[in-house]
Amino acid sequence: MLQLLYLPVLILLLLFYFRLAIQFKIIDKPNQRSSHSRITIRGGGIVFPIAVLIHALVSNFQYPLFTSGLMLISFVSFYDDLRPLSNKIRLFVHLIAVSFLFSQTNLLIFPIWIVIPVYILFSVRHPTLFSKNKQRLQTSYF
Repeated sequence: MLQLLYLPVLILLLLFYFRLAIQFKIIDKPNQRSSHSRITIRGGGIVFPIAVLIHALVSNFQYPLFTSGLMLISFVSFYDDLRPLSNKIRLFVHLIAVSFLFSQTNLLIFPIWIVIPVYILFSVRHPTLFSKNKQRLQTSYF
């Protein structure tokens, strides 16, 4: 029953974040390379790791490595929204986070010829798959 409170709380937190983002100018102004034509708020995806943290608190951190990996990726992604960040740092953090996920789900028990391609897929390919449209998706209400 407590899960029914998640959505309204997350919506309120997101609206609060949007006000803070406007106040502190965490925005993206369009230029020639932009896929958007209006000013867009950055960092709207912060609500997703907050949702996972709320769930982790309620479930007594049932999946600590998964939660830790997600928080690492979320922190790096949010920081990248505020200031440019090296791709090497992003890749390094994704590798650590995927290692946490693999440890949490016991994927390391499979043969190495299965583990390595899946590891590459989740640590390199998947994080860059939707990066072009993530801001438009997260702040599409504008």
